[in-house]
Amino acid sequence: MKRTNLVIDEKLLTEAKRLLGASTQSDAVNQALAQTIQLLKIRRLAEFFGTGAWDGSLPAMREDQSKTKKRRA
Repeated sequence: MKRTNLVIDEKLLTEAKRLLGASTQSDAVNQALAQTIQLLKIRRLAEFFGTGAWDGSLPAMREDQSKTKKRRA
């Protein structure tokens, strides 16, 4: 852990403590940072994979897999 001095909005810190169930101000800040980082990673991952819409044909894909398996046998 690193000890540092920060200027933080007291109302935000109080609300964060309450919402996060944190017992100390440090715990509230650490939890808020951890959750923010996790949320941003999830959002970036979702952006990376796009909308998730797939224009392919599942039967055609399965047919291609069947042909590949037959060739290997």
